Amino acid sequence: MYSMEYLKYALKSLLEDKRTLIWSLSFSLFLDILVIFYLNHIGAVIDKQTISMASGIVYALIVMMSMSFASIAIGRSFVEQSRSFGYIFKFSKMNGKSYLIQLISAVALIYFIISSVFLVITSYLFYAKYDIFVLPYNTVELLLISVIGGLTLMGFVLLTNEIALRFQGRKNINFVQFVPVYLYFSLDWAIVESGVHGSLYYLSPFLSITYLMSYSYAGTTLFPFNDVPYHFNIELSIISIISWIITLIGLSSLLIKKIYLSPEEEERVL
Repeated sequence: MYSMEYLKYALKSLLEDKRTLIWSLSFSLFLDILVIFYLNHIGAVIDKQTISMASGIVYALIVMMSMSFASIAIGRSFVEQSRSFGYIFKFSKMNGKSYLIQLISAVALIYFIISSVFLVITSYLFYAKYDIFVLPYNTVELLLISVIGGLTLMGFVLLTNEIALRFQGRKNINFVQFVPVYLYFSLDWAIVESGVHGSLYYLSPFLSITYLMSYSYAGTTLFPFNDVPYHFNIELSIISIISWIITLIGLSSLLIKKIYLSPEEEERVL
């Protein structure tokens, strides 16, 4: 599996795993419909700009949720593959860096598919309810930022699983794989729903990516659907995302080299 062979294998494996796309898309689609038709209140004035801002926020929250659910399957796949790390990295030309690059590339393609699906669905659902059709202010930028947001999730997936594997083995690993979902709900959805705002909240990479996706969709930094509307800061959001991705991927690159099996587990792999 040297060169780009692992990329093909990882992509095929993730696409064939129902947990990666079918489950994450199905549940998130249900929530998308629920939010737009029953829980979404965008005020008395309904025009194209208002629909665009509402679409951007809903899209950002739903697509990140879908990718966080997909990350559970990705984490489980990573843990299963980790059983062979000691053997692969020792007896083949593949190293930890090559493995991570190809795995992240495969996951980025999965996140691109999820983002594209919800871009179409969200636009259609808002049109179905309000009879106003809007497209993103910058579609290419929106999809790129969505994938970057997914890679932030991926960074947390890799790091949390690597820490668990390194220091406690596979004990409680199923709980660990839900950590990105817990983080997303507490560091993005909960903050948006509470309506709070301030510089410290940009420490949350999930909230920062929601701001950037909302901007790419609506073309404005206005976050209007709170008791007190506010403008978010694009620069702080970008700094937050870049810092988190560099930190998470960097730490993952270091830790993956330290994941090894016990002699008994290694014998079972061989």
